[in-house]
This record gives sequence, structure tokens and C-alpha cells, in this order.
Amino acid sequence: MKALRQLKWFNSINWKFTMIYVLLILVAMQVFSAYFMNSLESHYVNNFTRMLDQQASLFAYSAQNYFDESQDEETGTLQREDMDVFIDRFFSTPLIDIQVLDQNGVVIGASTDRQRIIGQINTQLEVKRALAGTRDETIRINPENGHRTKIISLPITLGNQVVGAIYLMASMEDTYQTIQDINGILVTGTLIALVLTVSLGVTLAKTITSPIKDMTVQASSMADGDFSKKVKIYGQDEIGQLAQVFNEMSERLSKALHDNAQERNRIASILSHMSDGVVAIDHRGSIMLSNATAEALLGKTEEEMVGEPIADVLELPDQEWLKIYEVQDYRFLVDVAVNEQPIILQVKSTQINWEGGTQGAIIVLQDVTQQEKLEGERKEFVANVSHELRTPLTTMKSYLEALDDGVLQDKDLAPRFIHVVQNETERMIRLVNDLLQLSSMDTKKIPLKWKTTNMHLLIKDVVERFSIPFANRELEVKLDLADDLPLVLVDPDQMVQVMDNIMSNSIKYSNQGGVISVEASLKESDIEIVISDNGIGIPKPDLKHIFKRFYRVDKARSREMGGTGLGLAIAKEIIEAHDGSIRLDSVVGEGTKVFIRLPIIRENRGDEV
Repeated sequence: MKALRQLKWFNSINWKFTMIYVLLILVAMQVFSAYFMNSLESHYVNNFTRMLDQQASLFAYSAQNYFDESQDEETGTLQREDMDVFIDRFFSTPLIDIQVLDQNGVVIGASTDRQRIIGQINTQLEVKRALAGTRDETIRINPENGHRTKIISLPITLGNQVVGAIYLMASMEDTYQTIQDINGILVTGTLIALVLTVSLGVTLAKTITSPIKDMTVQASSMADGDFSKKVKIYGQDEIGQLAQVFNEMSERLSKALHDNAQERNRIASILSHMSDGVVAIDHRGSIMLSNATAEALLGKTEEEMVGEPIADVLELPDQEWLKIYEVQDYRFLVDVAVNEQPIILQVKSTQINWEGGTQGAIIVLQDVTQQEKLEGERKEFVANVSHELRTPLTTMKSYLEALDDGVLQDKDLAPRFIHVVQNETERMIRLVNDLLQLSSMDTKKIPLKWKTTNMHLLIKDVVERFSIPFANRELEVKLDLADDLPLVLVDPDQMVQVMDNIMSNSIKYSNQGGVISVEASLKESDIEIVISDNGIGIPKPDLKHIFKRFYRVDKARSREMGGTGLGLAIAKEIIEAHDGSIRLDSVVGEGTKVFIRLPIIRENRGDEV
């Protein structure tokens, strides 16, 4: 717990304020110290160099006279017996080593502790420059003792001729030791100042951050929804004014949030109870919010849709979604796929205008898939019925006009014409009866008359009733009915109609001398009836439409045979009303198989006569 409090303190503004204050002081003192120490070092080094340079120059001047006075005119060599005495007298301190060199760089004189190098050649760069007539100086580390050493080399000239050089080395350790002592004093003073600064910074930080802490606590309470507390005002300074403004802001924010919550609840309630989907988009076309109905219609959650372009969610082309911002009230239909199921949505958009411009739009979505499907089926149905009725009516009109024009008096043509009119009339009656039956099935107005039925006998009776058509077309009929077929609860009249429709189709589309087989067997809990032929067959693309109303594979041949195109649609409706299923397999040129399955056990069914 203690460690947690310490960690919390290190993350507090007190710590940050104190550290900033201390760092500012530390940076200022470091800058001052760096400047001071640099200036101090420059001062001491410059003074040391200036003093050393003065001594070297004075010695060079004296050595110049020495070189001039010691010239032996007869031998042309220097007399150097007194050179060492002259050097020791001029440089009495052991901290300075001096070498006197002739114009060839040979040491001709040195300090007392350097006597061993007399006669040797000094090859230092500084000596070469001095012998060339140029003064030079540098600082090096003495390899013998590791001290920083100041080196100065001066040429010795007589007239305009360089006759020798002075090579002077002086230890600077005392100077740098003095600088280091002063630096130690400065560091000690800096540490004392930092301790005082930290103490002062903590105290100052507390006086500033205490009101801020109070406001932080109040802000946390406000974030949790508690606006009852007030921040204590410590004074009338800027922080006190901030606390007063904070309290006023708290009151206004509390009222604004209360009003906003009420408004939001009202809007949320309205949106959630709407039967239509609602989506709000901004000026860029990105979704801002949606209600539950819109999520269900689009198959996406609000989190998945927020921020997504409405054009992508609804799969809109550019010309459609741009009109949302161009037209105030715009409506259109759009096809979308939800869970791989296509649906049709009616989209209604209303612009949101604010500050003189369009800031977004409200989009209302309605699922009109069923309405559009029914409308399409209605149009198709009307078109099909009109077409189916127009053909026999046109034929009847033509033949009746011919009869009226005198054909009625022709004993050979009149019966034929009247027979055609009778056939077309019967065809229209069958069509109307089939339409009435389908309409009744759609509205559930015809109750099934359930009876316990022996399907074995029912199938045999249906086949026997078609014996004459079989004989006329020389068709062979094969029956394969299982002996163990149980009794089932069906409407026998409706089942006979189903069998009649399928058998009629098999006869119509079988070739002369073909084979029709009827099989019935027990499949698990169902009775399966299979009626097959080896006729012309049905193309594969037509199989998925074969149970649609008025759908014909070969329209011309179907009409010639008197078909209405409703037989299989009626059969499907009857079978599904019996909780069964019907399907069809076919291969062109090989024949067609119709599979019917009826459940043996059916609950909550009674005999309705």
C-alpha cells in the first residue's frame, strides 16, 4: 500500500511541478556553473600562459645576448660552460623545464634535472617551427608523470637570422588543481541550493495543486454523474477564479446533461419502437447511428456500421447516394444481401440542414421484399391469365364469326367448328376452375377432408382410370406397389387430383409405345410414390421453375394438348398441405421422375367431411 501511494505521488502534479521547478533551477545552475568554470579555467590558463610566455621571451632575449657574446671568432663555436648556470639562475622553480637548442636542434643547455639530454637532437614539431622562426605553444600530457604540461617554443635570433631556439615545458597541475577545488566548492553549493529548492518547490507545489486536487475530485464525481459537490475557493487569485468558474460549469453541465438525457431517452424510445429502420449519416456519408430495426434489416450491429460509408453498407452506386444530398426527400429501392439472402429495401432520405448547409441525412429503411415479390407475381399472374384467356377467346371469336358468316349452313364444316368452340370453352372452364382452386388454397378457404386411406388401392384406381389413354398411345404401365404400405390420413379426392395431374403429364410427354412406371414404398416414416416415364424429358434450366404457375417448357405443345400450366402448381400446393414434399428429376431424351413423399403419422388431424 505504501509503495502504491509512493507511485501515485510520483505520478501526481506535485511531483511534476517540483521536478520542473528543480530541473529549471538545476539547468540554470548548470549553465552558470559551465560558464563560470569555463571562464575560470580560461582565466587561470591564460594567466599561466601569459606569465610563462613573459619568462620565455625574457629568457630568449637574454639567450640572444649570450649567443652573441659567446661567439668564438677563431673556432666559430659557442662557449657553453656557463649556460647551465644561466638557466638555473633564470628559472629557479623545479616546475619549469627548459632546453636551449642551437640552429640544428641540438640541446646545448637544459635545466639541472635535464642535463642528460644535452647533445641530443630535439625533434618535436614545436622545435621545428621555432627554428623556422615561428613561435608555437601547446598543452600535452607528460608521459613521465601524467601531468598536463604547457609547452612553449621560441626562436632565438641575431638580426634576421635564427641561431637557436628555446623549448620550455611547465606543469599545469597546480593550476588545474586550483580550478578543481573551486569546482568542488561550486558543486557543494549547488547541492545545498538543490535541497533548498526541492523543499521550496514541494511547498509551492502544494499551495498551487491543493485547489487543483479538489477540482480533480469534483471532476471525477461529475464523471460518475454526481454534481452535488462544490469546489472550495481558497482565494480570489487566478486559481480561485478557476474554482468559481468550475462550480458554475458544474451547475450548467448538470442541467445540460439532464436535458440531454431526457431528449436522448425520448429519441431512443422512438427509434427502438419504430418498425422501420433508421440510419443517420453525416455530411461525408458515414453512418453515425442506427436503430435495432436497421441492424436487423442490414444484418450488422451498430458498432460494425458506425463510421462506414452508407454507399458501402447499402451497396449504392454513386449517382444514387449523391442524390441523398441533392434532393430533400428522395426515395428509391435497393437490393441487398443479408446472411446471403437477397432482400429489397425501400430507402427514404431526408436532409439535415444546419448553418446554411447540408450536414447529413436521416435514412428510413423498409423491407418491401414481400410486397415487391407479390407485386411481381400479381403482374405475372395477370399477364399469364390474360394470355391464357385471350388465346381460346380469339379462337372462339374467329370460329363463331365464321359460323355467323354462313359456315353454320355447311354440314361438313359446321360440326367441326362447333367442336373447336366446345373444346376451347372446356379449356377455359378448366383454367378458371384451376385458378379458383389455387385462389382457395392461397386463402386457406378449402378445408381438407381427412380420411384414413389405403394408398395401395388409391394408386391402382388412378392407373385403371387411365387405361384407355394408355391403350391409345400404346404405353406400357408397370406397377410396383409394396404390400406393407400402411394406411395414411389424407384427403383422397385431393390426392386423386395430384395423381391425375402427374399421370396426365406422363402420358402427354411420353413417346408412342413408351413405358410409364408407378412405384410406392415405405421410406422411414413416409410413403414415397415415384411416377416415371421415358418420354422427352425436361431441360435442366427449367427444372427449378417447373412448379411455378403457368410455367411451360414447350408452350406450343402444351396448349395443343389442352394444358393450363397449373397442374404441377396445384399438385405442389396439395402435397404441401398434407405436410409432404414433391420434387422432380428429369433428363432430356431419357424421361422424367416425380417423387412424392407423404408422412404416415400426422398429429391434430381429424376427419372433415
